Amino acid sequence: MDSDPLIQSLSSSLNVDSSRFLTSIVRNNKHEPKGRRWSYKEEVLTVSILKCSPRSYTFLQSLFPLTSRRTLQSLVNTVQFGTGIVFSVLKDNVQTMSDKDRMCCLMFDEMSERVCISIRRLTVLKALRTLEDTAG
Repeated sequence: MDSDPLIQSLSSSLNVDSSRFLTSIVRNNKHEPKGRRWSYKEEVLTVSILKCSPRSYTFLQSLFPLTSRRTLQSLVNTVQFGTGIVFSVLKDNVQTMSDKDRMCCLMFDEMSERVCISIRRLTVLKALRTLEDTAG
């Protein structure tokens, strides 16, 4: 991790993520913001902090050298999300749950409206063409 004996002694009493976080803070503290470099695991860790509490992340960012929000947003944008539900994964997860844990509510969010708008636009164009054909 780090050649500093203080960091090594502290890291031995911390879990892996905490040790990685501490090491990245010490390593990047001596660099200007544009000269700081982060590993993928360090970026993932800071994304999880940001997503849990944006206000806390802002506070921590004022105290320690942390990854910028723009860098984290770029990282999140690289994740490919597909539409639909993967029922096989859902089925596998439910099989390992207790009866009490199976009581849930399945919710859907983030519905795309572009397709609907495109369909309406096409429907309007078809209707106009039909009117032109019957009128002409």
